[in-house]
Amino acid sequence: MDTGLLVVSLVFLLIGIGLIVSAYKAYKKFKFFMEAKLQSIDYIKTGPVKIKGKIIADKTLSSPYSKKPCVYYRYRTISMKLKSATGGPSSTKAAQQIVASGENSLSFDVDDGTGRININTERADFLGLDDINYYVSSSNETLSLGERIKRLKEMGESDFKKSKKPVHIPEDLISYNDSLHRSKYDYLFGDTYIPTDSEIVVVGSAEQLTDKGFQIRKKPIMLIAKEEDLIKNSLSNTNTLRTFAVGIAMLLLGVFFIIIGM
Repeated sequence: MDTGLLVVSLVFLLIGIGLIVSAYKAYKKFKFFMEAKLQSIDYIKTGPVKIKGKIIADKTLSSPYSKKPCVYYRYRTISMKLKSATGGPSSTKAAQQIVASGENSLSFDVDDGTGRININTERADFLGLDDINYYVSSSNETLSLGERIKRLKEMGESDFKKSKKPVHIPEDLISYNDSLHRSKYDYLFGDTYIPTDSEIVVVGSAEQLTDKGFQIRKKPIMLIAKEEDLIKNSLSNTNTLRTFAVGIAMLLLGVFFIIIGM
């Protein structure tokens, strides 16, 4: 069999398998989300649950660029050096290059009026946070890739992972809007966050704690309450089936190339 054809076949097979696995995981998440029943906290039991209430947090984080108190944030730094001078930050996504990204979260309680329950955010999926707040440095303060790498080395990998903050946060950030000429700026700084007093929906597995209380953990799904319908759409079977169909097509192409190469 021709080596080039074999490589192409393997690429299609691997992509197909990856897409099918991704579709299966998305289906399990969607099924879990839809089957979880809304429960009041005072009657909660072990197993899959959905609760809706207000966030109660003893400690808070500060979103890197917006500087807002929150229990979760996600940030990204986008290189704008290849941009044209027109349009907003999302108008030419193909030309954008994300040079840094990360997230951070704290465990918190949710109060639905009947009681409180602790939410363990470790490995949680935070959904419904696509509205990014973008900023630019008014003086166009930037760090080169070499400077970023140097600063990372100075921090050390463990310290950087522990801090979960951008390596570089300019002190003169201003909100980005369409009136600004994008060609003047090398980077966009964006973040999104969950404020400390938000209404939130949490879907996850409740488990009994030693103090007779409950905690929701095991990779819960978090979302802002007002975005619940939006999340149902994003987790819908339509997207899952589309991914699955493309995966099957890739697998069949991989098999086809193997057959004609034999």
